[in-house]
Amino acid sequence: MKLISIQGHFGCIAGEKITFDGGFCRRVLPNGWGKSTLCAFIRVMLYGLNTRSRDTAAALADKNRYIPLDGQAMGGRLTLNYQGRNIVILRTTGRGGPMQEFEAFYEDTGEDCGFLNAKNCGETLLGVSEEVFRSSAFIDGEEMMRPSGELADMIVSLAQTGDMSLRGNAALRRLERWRLDFNSGTGSGEIPRLEAELKRVEGLLDEAAHIEADIAALEADNAKIDGKVARLEAAYEEVYRQNAGEKADEQNRLTILRRESERRIKGLRDALPPDEVFEKVSDALFSYEGAVRLEREKRESLPGAIEETRKQLAALDRSEHEAEIENNRRQRPRISWALIVIGLLLACAAAGSAVFQTDWGGGFSKYIPFVLSGLAVLSIFFAFLGSVPGAEPQDDYDGEREALRARLEEMEQEQQMAATVLREAYEALLKSANEIRAVQTIEEAADVVRDTRSDLQALRREQDRLQDIMMQIQKVIPGDSVNEESRVRLEEKRGALRAAQKEQQVGLQNVARLQGRMQSLGNRQALVRERIRLQNEVERAYARSDDIKTALKIVREEQAAMSARLSPTIARLATEFLEAMTGGELSEVQIDDGLTPRAAGGDGRLLGALQLSSGMRDQMYLSFRLAVCETLPADEPIPLILDDPFITFDSSRMARGEKLLHELSKHRQVILLTNK
Repeated sequence: MKLISIQGHFGCIAGEKITFDGGFCRRVLPNGWGKSTLCAFIRVMLYGLNTRSRDTAAALADKNRYIPLDGQAMGGRLTLNYQGRNIVILRTTGRGGPMQEFEAFYEDTGEDCGFLNAKNCGETLLGVSEEVFRSSAFIDGEEMMRPSGELADMIVSLAQTGDMSLRGNAALRRLERWRLDFNSGTGSGEIPRLEAELKRVEGLLDEAAHIEADIAALEADNAKIDGKVARLEAAYEEVYRQNAGEKADEQNRLTILRRESERRIKGLRDALPPDEVFEKVSDALFSYEGAVRLEREKRESLPGAIEETRKQLAALDRSEHEAEIENNRRQRPRISWALIVIGLLLACAAAGSAVFQTDWGGGFSKYIPFVLSGLAVLSIFFAFLGSVPGAEPQDDYDGEREALRARLEEMEQEQQMAATVLREAYEALLKSANEIRAVQTIEEAADVVRDTRSDLQALRREQDRLQDIMMQIQKVIPGDSVNEESRVRLEEKRGALRAAQKEQQVGLQNVARLQGRMQSLGNRQALVRERIRLQNEVERAYARSDDIKTALKIVREEQAAMSARLSPTIARLATEFLEAMTGGELSEVQIDDGLTPRAAGGDGRLLGALQLSSGMRDQMYLSFRLAVCETLPADEPIPLILDDPFITFDSSRMARGEKLLHELSKHRQVILLTNK
């Protein structure tokens, strides 16, 4: 491929057409003329302008650095020869931004080049990416002045992988970082995190299984106790009826049941806390559960609100930028030159009429100059009327930003307030529960409320039972009381029955406590699904970790093979070029395992970059880069563009360097821009 001509509005390039010879093209231009701008223009015409880059403290982005100085819209025309035919490439400014409109066609027929577009143009024509082009065939003085280590690293990476963005060392570092992300070997990484979470879930499932087994065992024991209570009640009834008559039996039985019920009611009432204390604990538990739900809701909604606010702020920034562009367009003065010309002509006519006293016919001839003068003033007035800037629209973007930030701060404050309310509800629940029984955790406080409610329900059931007994006593006719022996026997049976009923109540309370603990662990099915998910995640993480280890091994092997394959070729070509430029002062270039070049003088001693003078160092790197350029695969030789590559060369070295470039121009186009 060969460059024929360029023309455009780009930086200091103000529309002039610049042509290039097909072989060796040497242009001597003074410093400050714009050699670097010319090189950048060629690069942008081939690879496009990156409008997404932003200014930094060290340099401006290309879209701002190369704004046309002549005030025209950024654009350009590049004519080149590719596969025997001339192709014209146009890049202009449109809706997409500067240099974003693209067109390519054959110069002789005007037919569109369908195989070229704005993105693939440079890589299709040159056969290499922009990074490779800038690191090999595109050589400027600024790059030659870079520190030797940085430039060496760029060339080594290019020679090693063919593309700086995919260089082997970077790939190895990235793969190693990925491997550490999965498992660092010190307990951090994705795999240890997943395994810890899986262990936690399995621990919850094991605990749930143990609790279920304990509940089943307690329920079985409670069933046995229920049978025992039923047998004791039957035995009590049988003994009572055997030792008393029907009336005495009924009267005494009801009296005994009434006394027994009253004693149970008194015992239950004594065990219960005061009503106001129980209501306080119940309200505290209700408030705590509400605070938990509120805090969870606020915490889960906050990340989404933050992300949405960031999107809205970004949208406001874009709207404000577009509004500023539109306002700048409106503020440009608009003067009607046609009306100014008409006004001047009318003024001249009025002056001529007044001086030469032209007779316009009629009785109004003396007023004609004044009429013409008034029309001239009006024409000039309307000509400058459009230059007055219009009123700038007032859009309160800052107010909207402040409103968004205020809303986000309000949501964060609400979340913090919910957390504060939850902490206060937690402390209030523990404090109120301790008034009934000493507790340490929320689960124990909830058990206090459940136990108190259970006792309260038992009290109410016993009160209802006592009411039924009292109603039956009123219906029974009094009779003889049972004898002392029967009373002693009944007391024994009653004592055994009470012991069994107490054991039955303890068993029910133990089951309720375990069921509460089971509920605090969460849904068992959900835990099982979470365990399966985590197991799958762990398996996939191990599989990906193994893949990364395999990739590391392959990249290292390919890196070694690439170095072994490319090093001899690059070293041979670099030796030839360096010997030609130095006149034999440096006669050999060797490349070590890391593809770092070193040059040898007449004594055969290898010298690194830091051991050479600045001129010889630049000669070594220039030879190395030319050798790399010669090894690049391409359908057609890539044009070699050099911007002041001989900054540190003396006259003899520069002459030999240009002679070498003349030799290279026999099979590829060489464009040399210099100030000497």
